[in-house]
Amino acid sequence: MRSNPSIISPHYLKISPDKKNLLVTGYFVQAGDISVLNTAGEYKGHWIDILEDGALSFNRTIDFERIFTNNRGGARPHSSVIFDLTDPENPIYC
Repeated sequence: MRSNPSIISPHYLKISPDKKNLLVTGYFVQAGDISVLNTAGEYKGHWIDILEDGALSFNRTIDFERIFTNNRGGARPHSSVIFDLTDPENPIYC
């Protein structure tokens, strides 16, 4: 397994219906001076390929802070839903 040191404080994991991908979101509380809760978090979604030998390939990331902070008021990934649209008339989600 190749490690990816950029995944900080994973909060939520989900495996795709076909078992070929893993979705990891990073989200933890950083309340600043008003709280004792200040756990590091990166606010990213990582779409990781699960290779046939079980190794993980870290190759796609959505940086919610970079994309949404300036034009949409910010975003923090918390949980997720994966849709399988192989058959658009009968989508599968988990």
